[in-house]
Amino acid sequence: MLVVNTQPFDLVYTLINHKHLGCILQPHVVQVNSLGNHTLTHQRIFAKTADYFSQKISLEDLEIISLLDELDEQYIFKLYYHDKKKMRAAEFFEKPAYKELIENEIKSYVDQKMDKAFRLLMGRIVYKMGNDNNPTSQKIQVSQSKASVLFHFRRNKEGTRYFPTIKHEGKRIEFMYKGAHIVTQSPAWMQLDDQLITFEKNVDGKKLVAFLNKRFIQIPQTGEENYFRKFVTQLIEKYDVYAEGFEIVTEKYAATSCLKLQPHDDSDQLSVKLTFNYGAANFEFDSDQEINVVLEKESDNYTFKRIKRNREWEETQKNIVEKIGLKHLSGAYFTLQQYGQPTIQNGLLISIETTNKYAFLEWVNLHKDALREKHIEVAHSNELNKYYLGSRSLKLEVKENKDWFDVKAIVYFGEYSFPFIALREYVLSGKREFLLPNGKIAIIPDEWFGKMAGMLELSTSEDEITLEKHHIGLIQEALNDGGKHLNISSKLHKIKEYGELKEATIPEHFSGDLRPYQKAGFDWFYFLKENGFGGCLADDMGLGKTIQTLALLQKEKEIYHACQGMTKQENLVQSIPTNQAYTPQLQ
Repeated sequence: MLVVNTQPFDLVYTLINHKHLGCILQPHVVQVNSLGNHTLTHQRIFAKTADYFSQKISLEDLEIISLLDELDEQYIFKLYYHDKKKMRAAEFFEKPAYKELIENEIKSYVDQKMDKAFRLLMGRIVYKMGNDNNPTSQKIQVSQSKASVLFHFRRNKEGTRYFPTIKHEGKRIEFMYKGAHIVTQSPAWMQLDDQLITFEKNVDGKKLVAFLNKRFIQIPQTGEENYFRKFVTQLIEKYDVYAEGFEIVTEKYAATSCLKLQPHDDSDQLSVKLTFNYGAANFEFDSDQEINVVLEKESDNYTFKRIKRNREWEETQKNIVEKIGLKHLSGAYFTLQQYGQPTIQNGLLISIETTNKYAFLEWVNLHKDALREKHIEVAHSNELNKYYLGSRSLKLEVKENKDWFDVKAIVYFGEYSFPFIALREYVLSGKREFLLPNGKIAIIPDEWFGKMAGMLELSTSEDEITLEKHHIGLIQEALNDGGKHLNISSKLHKIKEYGELKEATIPEHFSGDLRPYQKAGFDWFYFLKENGFGGCLADDMGLGKTIQTLALLQKEKEIYHACQGMTKQENLVQSIPTNQAYTPQLQ
């Protein structure tokens, strides 16, 4: 029956009992008679029909109506039914095949929507649908204040009694055998007489429903320990508990952090989980759990130890791991800020075998000291026990011969050392893993591929690393990497001075003018010549390669003549008697 908007009406929110979903809140417009009372004439409204009754609907009401649209049976059916077979909403809710889905997921969805609607309606009146289809059969006040629940345990020789008490607005309220009704389970909303109340700490309605018509639950002594471990510990973690016959103590511990590497989705990829340990209690980062309870039993005595986490300290730990290379994904999981295939120099390698597993193991090796200083432990699953996570280094010694360089390269993995040439096939084929004598798998670091691949590829020997002198650039790259663990001759060490070349004097009889960049090329030529190195000056046409070369040749000519003159002068001095004067002659 339609309510004509020219007649007086009220907007009301009515609780109805849905056969499969429990209590559902619905918005209705209800006609008002001449005495100002609600009649049985009413109409269910939706957001799309609300404009028709706009004179009685506020913006807040429109928000609530839109929210309650999502509790409509047809809306829920479309949200959860994904099969191709055509089906009506009524059939869906009746089918046994969907019973588990309805009980677990859909009812939880309904509870969340109902909770949000009730919070918007705090302080207002809602109604309950009567058996006569009266939408305003019972008036119910949505309380603006929350109730608190205290769970009691009384243990004696016969066993343990368990029951809850409820306080609302400072007074203990009786709800057992009072016709109370749990409207939603999680979080719980309870109708008691003409009030609708919710609870602090988001109490689960399942913890209360058993006591609507029961004074207490008796746990026999034979089942106490199992009941305490499986049920009571969880109750103490979330809610307020009063106990007689066993102890509940709060303890404080200095916390430690742990990064746990573990396989991700049965793949070769890794994920890292950040957790915090407070004594025997463990918390995952970003979890809602605030308290962990550990049960200890000594003889016939039970002690529940409550351990509360320190959120502020945990946030500083999260910031530390982010500063040294991790980024937060979701929940307790983090990943590397930068991850990708390494850049291979000189184009000598087509690809390197890689997964983020290798990147994580590299990251751990690189930052293990920094993590240790911050008291952050790195752990891994049993599957990763096969990998070596200790120290490793590469030491190079370069010896110069007439036409080639001998490169002695030794790798160190903890207590093991061997020539780098043993890894030749691994490096040239891009394989990362090799077996150590103790059975652990070592990972070849990314930088070893970039630094050593060229030397191995261009070596004239497969038994040792021997480079022809025109490949000096590879030695220079090793120097530019910082030269760590690199032993070279003083002559080769001068390569490091390349960035700080000393200026060479322009030849006295050179008539050309060198521009600044040409003078830099001349200085570089002279550096190579002085140190016995070969080089190639290559740039665009017209930039002055010829004039730079001519300047160097003129420099060599003048040096040659100067040396020749000095030699003749020395010979003459040796042939002159000591009692005669000598005047040098110009040639």
